[in-house]
Amino acid sequence: MTTIVNATLYDFVTYREHRYVRFDGVIREVGPMSEYRPDGGETVDLRGGWLMPGLVLGHTHVYSAFARGMGVPFSPKSFQDLLDQLWWKLDQNLDIPAVRASGAAMALDYLQNGVTTILDHHASGAVAGSLQALREAIVDGAGMRAACCFETSDRFDVSACVSENLAFAKAAVPGRSAALFGLHASMSLSDDTLALVSEAKDDLPVHVHAAESAEDEDLSMKRYGCRVIERFDRFGLLEPGSLYVHCVHCDDAELALLKARGVTVAVNPSSNMNNGVGLPDVKKMLDLGIPVILGDDGLSASAAVEIRNLRLAMNHRYGGPTVFTMEDQRKVVLETYRFASALLKVGLGRIEPGYAADLAALDYAAPTPVTETNAFGHFVFGLSQSFRPRHVYANGVAAITDYVPAARLVGPAAQSVASAAAVWNRVAREGKKR
Repeated sequence: MTTIVNATLYDFVTYREHRYVRFDGVIREVGPMSEYRPDGGETVDLRGGWLMPGLVLGHTHVYSAFARGMGVPFSPKSFQDLLDQLWWKLDQNLDIPAVRASGAAMALDYLQNGVTTILDHHASGAVAGSLQALREAIVDGAGMRAACCFETSDRFDVSACVSENLAFAKAAVPGRSAALFGLHASMSLSDDTLALVSEAKDDLPVHVHAAESAEDEDLSMKRYGCRVIERFDRFGLLEPGSLYVHCVHCDDAELALLKARGVTVAVNPSSNMNNGVGLPDVKKMLDLGIPVILGDDGLSASAAVEIRNLRLAMNHRYGGPTVFTMEDQRKVVLETYRFASALLKVGLGRIEPGYAADLAALDYAAPTPVTETNAFGHFVFGLSQSFRPRHVYANGVAAITDYVPAARLVGPAAQSVASAAAVWNRVAREGKKR
């Protein structure tokens, strides 16, 4: 049992000072320091520092780790060019050892950024066994929680993609790992493939990119005579628990359909800005009652950065700082915890007895008074700009202690450099053959 003392607790709902928290894999006690009694276990003194729930990324791509610094001929004129010239070259050259190494590297990065749970959307040249390799690195090895899927696409063996998604779902461990059924995007999925998936996926909701770029909508209209969301609905792929990612170019009719079907949308504003595809109308989604969660699309490994950038992106989109309110933003954060909790079958996001002991402790010297009313503002405009926790616990086990990662994280992550170099060499050789 571990007890954190002299902590300032903030979980996006309540703000409490001078508290202690006692936990193993689950939070067992929370109380004022006046009621604290030592129990003989390990004690960590935060000396007034903040203790927060581990953060969640509602959509990410672990394999994107190997894109950092990769040099490839790159001159995209469209979003499809971006996929062809960079991402599809990278993921096609990932084998199982590379998947495992990228998972270990990203697990270290996530944990150093206070992220303890991810919803990953995976692709690799190796299909069979790739999700198990991710789980071994991220869940079994690093102690995180993860919901994973393989992004079924016509550029892969579709039957292998279906089998991989279903096999991973059967092996899920409630509380630690979970599955959705992965689809890439409408632009890379034929009607035959969607019909096959609709029949084969059992009761698994889908995790799919939708209307990220205008091209996705244009191609859907040209090839199938309908917009992206309507197309997925024709195959029965809109249902509660489904995760539709981006939805930047959805029109009002598509948003109404998402609402009617109980679908959740994962927005990724940093990635959208980086790719120059536009920004989603998050305010309209929230006003319609569409659940919205937040991801990084594989760009940053930091949920705190994404929370901050959601504020900046929406202020830019709406031409002012008051349309998308701080309460709108906090609602997205809380929904991200709620969605992940329901999917993984575990309580995430609160510092209360019975919730998972996924925790991030930070040094924060506030320059102004902090109250429950303004604590979220302190997070967005203060903590999130340099969110590097002193201590991180995943499932009650220390992953980061005084900024130093546990040895079990460092060794596997160190293998990523050589593994990435091997992947880059394969990409380069493939380019020369052309």
